[in-house]
Order: sequence, then structure tokens, then C-alpha cells
Amino acid sequence: MLSPIIDLISYRYEHQLPTIITSNLTPQQISEVYGKRIGDRLKVTTEIVPFLNGSYRG
Repeated sequence: MLSPIIDLISYRYEHQLPTIITSNLTPQQISEVYGKRIGDRLKVTTEIVPFLNGSYRG
């Protein structure tokens, strides 16, 4: 089974590489979609920067 997002996050975590991620998902939703392991890795390696602007879409 291919899981490019999980593979990418795992690779960058193991090699201590910086990664910028944007998502509309909450941290809890990320864990539910991609699994607890990936959710935990993101939790310890990321800084959440919320964007509080309204949508630019019409």
C-alpha cells in the first residue's frame, strides 16, 4: 500500500529535516487520518502557526 504522506513525514523525522505543512485538519484529525504514530511525530517536531484570516475564496 502506498502512503506518500506517511513516508515523507517519517523520512524527514528520521533525518531531522525541517518540514512545512499546511492543513485544514486539527492535530486530533491528523492522528485519526494518518495514525497515532504520525500524529505523535508531528506533535513533537512542529510548531503550529494558526491563520485566523477569513477565506480568500469567493
